[in-house]
Amino acid sequence: MELLDVLKNNSAYKLIHNDVENDMLSHSYLIVGDDNLIIDQFILLVKLLVYCKDKNACMYCDECKRVLNGNNTNIYDVVSANDKDIKVDDISAMIDDTYIAPYEDNYKVYTISRGESMNVQAQNKLLKTLEEPVGKKVMLIGTTNESNILDTIKSRCKKLYITTFTYEEAVSVLDVNATPKEMMRAYKLAGGRLSLMESILSSNNDLALEYDKVVDMLLHLKSSRDLPEVVGMMDKKINAESVKGFLDILEVVLKDTIKGDNVDLALVGFNYKSIANIQDIINNARERLYYNCGAHAVLDYVLFGILEVKYKCH
Repeated sequence: MELLDVLKNNSAYKLIHNDVENDMLSHSYLIVGDDNLIIDQFILLVKLLVYCKDKNACMYCDECKRVLNGNNTNIYDVVSANDKDIKVDDISAMIDDTYIAPYEDNYKVYTISRGESMNVQAQNKLLKTLEEPVGKKVMLIGTTNESNILDTIKSRCKKLYITTFTYEEAVSVLDVNATPKEMMRAYKLAGGRLSLMESILSSNNDLALEYDKVVDMLLHLKSSRDLPEVVGMMDKKINAESVKGFLDILEVVLKDTIKGDNVDLALVGFNYKSIANIQDIINNARERLYYNCGAHAVLDYVLFGILEVKYKCH
């Protein structure tokens, strides 16, 4: 099954599809999800929906083909020069385009798929356009980190939360060589997140061992003196990929702790409040890796942060 077809079953798509069908398309949407790839595909699906002759993102009509081929001149995608920072100049160029009338009196669609990459100045520049929408224009802002979006931006957008995939949907989309047992275990570890599930299945590590290893690391982390031993427990070369994998499994472990599946961790200071704060540390760590900070430094940042948070919230 194609990913776009599966995304049509998502509650976020059903909401915006209803807006299109009833001619109630909002001027701006904030699309929140766990994975950049899924957000990109969802935004593509919305583009198809807006222009599709049958208003169902059929992917076969002439209008859908124009979108898929990148030939629709009414679509403006904000892409930063280095694919990391979206600055004022990037937003200013987009705003200048909003004064140009749409082709064939159709909608103009503006997309910012990495909304969390906008600096404060860029977001403030965007704010006036959101406050005073003119004509048939719709803005799609995607983000994997809603906390990086200004409240003034969020308050002017209709929010769409991309829900996680069911097990059956994930299996139908993923193209990996795995047994049903491995698929189910990966799905549970990933918490339904497709990209993490794929990452887990494509790795050469035993999933249960990786999970137990992270739990042991957290249990051994009692003071700064334990850091060298805890880092050594990773038993692999410390690089960006290994740290990303650690963060992925760490998130799963923490979510299981909230659900009560890790009593030992709860007893040593991992309560709801501390886990919420550690999630912020994980988000910041991912951002640091994104900006090419050293893997060792990022790992130390996470472990020191966990120590500090655990004892503040104990």
